Amino acid sequence: MGLAKSRTKTPWRPALSLPAALLACLMLGPAFSQTPTIEELEKRIEEAKQARKAQEAAQAEPPRQHVDQASAPPAAKQGTGEKAVVQPRPGPDSTTGRFDEVAGGLLRDHRISVTWSASDNGEDINWDDADSYCARRGMRLPTVAQLQGLVDRSGTLNTPCQTKQCKVSAQFHLTGPRFWSRQREGARWALFVHLDNGRRSFDYAGTRKNFRALCVRGA
Repeated sequence: MGLAKSRTKTPWRPALSLPAALLACLMLGPAFSQTPTIEELEKRIEEAKQARKAQEAAQAEPPRQHVDQASAPPAAKQGTGEKAVVQPRPGPDSTTGRFDEVAGGLLRDHRISVTWSASDNGEDINWDDADSYCARRGMRLPTVAQLQGLVDRSGTLNTPCQTKQCKVSAQFHLTGPRFWSRQREGARWALFVHLDNGRRSFDYAGTRKNFRALCVRGA
């Protein structure tokens, strides 16, 4: 007679220990908390409706009409980027009243406070003779800057000077376009100015052809 085998019952144990179960709950908790509630869903639906209404209203808005700047009030024209119209200033030689005629065939130049001879020497002359010509009149040859300052760059003023038109006041009586200055370049050369264009240059001081002397006093 066989002996009946005794069956021992194994007590039930949880699949996870208590500490592990608690850790799993803590890890899964945030995932469950992200599920929106009914109230949150209703709020989102309402916000979407409002955004759609605003978009439809913007699309239905009529285009803005162009405002004519000519009919706009003065305040509306400020800051439009339009440049102010600046009236050009007259050139130094285009202003009236720069020269006053004084006795002895002279012209008083108010701009640089000197006195000019109204006429040149009237014939071809070299530098040494031009210097002596002015000295005999109690005057001297002008500087390059003084001669160039007579030239009207705007082209308004003109006076005949031999076969050319010198760009100076018609109060001067000139017989040529090239005028010696008092400035020398070494022992043999001297500077002169073309009064028909204001350009300066230099030449052999002993040459005479087409050169004139215009004298100045006071500087």
